[in-house]
Amino acid sequence: MVRYSGGPQAAHNVVLPDGRSHTFAQFGSASFIPDVRTHLSRYMLIEPYAMLNEAAVFNYTMGKGDVMDRLTVDPLCRVITPYHWILNRIREKARGIDRHGSCGMGIGEVRHFQEMSWPTIVAGEIADYDRTLIKLREIRSLAFREAEQRTVEDRKWIAAEHSKTVAEFYQGFSKRMRLLPAYELQRQLRKCISVFEGAQGILLDENYGFAPYNSWTNTTAKNAKRILTDASIPHTTIGIVRTYFTRHGPGPFVSECEPTIEDRHNGTGQWQGRFRTGLFDLPALRYSLRCAGGIEEIGLTHVDQVGRVFKYIDAYKMPDGRVVKEAGELRMPCQASDLEGAAPIIKEKRIEGDNLVSSAFQELIGLPIKYVSWGETAREKASLEEVE
Repeated sequence: MVRYSGGPQAAHNVVLPDGRSHTFAQFGSASFIPDVRTHLSRYMLIEPYAMLNEAAVFNYTMGKGDVMDRLTVDPLCRVITPYHWILNRIREKARGIDRHGSCGMGIGEVRHFQEMSWPTIVAGEIADYDRTLIKLREIRSLAFREAEQRTVEDRKWIAAEHSKTVAEFYQGFSKRMRLLPAYELQRQLRKCISVFEGAQGILLDENYGFAPYNSWTNTTAKNAKRILTDASIPHTTIGIVRTYFTRHGPGPFVSECEPTIEDRHNGTGQWQGRFRTGLFDLPALRYSLRCAGGIEEIGLTHVDQVGRVFKYIDAYKMPDGRVVKEAGELRMPCQASDLEGAAPIIKEKRIEGDNLVSSAFQELIGLPIKYVSWGETAREKASLEEVE
C-alpha cells in the first residue's frame, strides 16, 4: 500500500471478524494482512512520536511481529515536530467560537513553514543529530515568535519541548525506519499490484474545500496519479462514497439533518469538534467528482443504512432564488461563504422489486458502482459481481 496524502490525522478504522480493530493513521489500512507493506510517499507528512505509538498499539492487537518492519518512508517526507502541533493547537484555541476545525496534529503548520520558506525537517536527515538539532532550534524559535501574542502558558508549552531531547528521539527513530527513495519505489511498483490510499474527503481539499474549513492537504488522487505516471504504470481511480454524508467539526453542511445513524468509530473530538451526518448530497458529490479530475469506478459504503425509500439532496436553492445543481456553479473553487443561506431541495427515491441499493445510487451518481460495503468487517464487503 502507498499513502499519498495527509499525515497522522487519518483515522481509517478496520475491524476483524473476531472483533479486533485498529484505527490506521500512518500505516496502510490493509496491514492486518501479514505480507502487506506500507510505503509513505514524498507527499506524506510523518510524525515519529505518533507513528511509534500507533505501531505499539497495532503490534499489541496483532499479537506478533512488528509493523515497522513492513514500512518504508520516502526520504523527502516532511516531519511534523512537537513545535508544529503545539502551535497548531495554540492557533485553533485562540480562534474561540470561530474555530476552523482541526485534528490538532500540526499538518497546517508544516505546510505554513514550507510556504514561508522556513526550516523544515525531512525524514532522510533525522539520523544526522547535529543537523536536526540546528533545524529544531530554528523551528522552536519561529514557533515562539508566532505565539508571542498568546498566553504565557502557551509559550511555556513550547518551551517544555527541549530540542536536544527531540533530536535524540529522532536519531533513535531513524534506526527503526527504512528509507526508500522514489526511484526505488517505481522499481518495486512495477513488480506488484498496489493500492494507493488517500486521507480525508475531497470536500476538505486545500484547493477545492470550503475554505476556511478545509485541510492543508491535497485530498484528490493527483499525487497518486503523479507517482504512477512517473513510473508508467496503468491504474484505476476508485472513488469511495457513503450512502449518507458526514462532516467532522465546523463548516458548511447543507444536507445536515438530525442524526439517525450511530457511528461507533466517530464522535466528538477535542480539536475536530462534533461528528455530523446528513443526507446524500448530489450537488456536493458532483462538485467533488469534478475536482477529483477523473474517477472510473465507485465503491459504495454503508448500504445497510438505506431502506426501500430514501431521501437525498437533488439541488440547492440559494437566497437569490437560483437553483444550483452543483456547488461549483457558485464559484470554482467553492468557498464556505458561497453556501450561506443555501437550502436543500430534497427528493425521494424508491427501490423497486429486486433492485439493489447500488443500482439506485449508480443512477444518481452516473458512474459504475463496482464495490459495496454493508458492515464493518471484510465479510460485509464485496465486488458488485459477487453480490449479484
